[in-house]
Amino acid sequence: ASRSVTSDDFLRLDDGELLRQCRVDFRRDSGPGGQKRNKIESAVRLTHEPTALVANAAEDRSQHTNKAVALKRLRKLIAHRVRTSEAWLGEDARLPDELRAVLPWHAVPARIGRKSDRRPLAEQLLLDVLDFHRGSLADSAPYLGGSTR
Repeated sequence: ASRSVTSDDFLRLDDGELLRQCRVDFRRDSGPGGQKRNKIESAVRLTHEPTALVANAAEDRSQHTNKAVALKRLRKLIAHRVRTSEAWLGEDARLPDELRAVLPWHAVPARIGRKSDRRPLAEQLLLDVLDFHRGSLADSAPYLGGSTR
């Protein structure tokens, strides 16, 4: 059963749900693999239909591996280029757990590291705060519980 998804939800989807929103193209591409490259369509291009963002991967001879790499790249593209609703950015709003987990001045049980699957969502939320404050670090810092001093 499919559900209606807003831009706020893209990074909260599991891999299967996000892939269902994509056009998946397989192609031959230059790169590692020698003569086998010309016989196998292992390169993958994902086009996320709702946002028109495109992620490619062709580093591996495995189509499956390249699809997983392209999906990670797509999540990062969505995080960096798609702004979410500002509804959660009210004055009395509590910071989402994913955002608190990347800010070093917040005490949280588990940090989100650079390689975490939750990292793109945390980056998106942080960029949403900066966008909401028109790129002003001075205005964003107190909202995030930090300081520019």
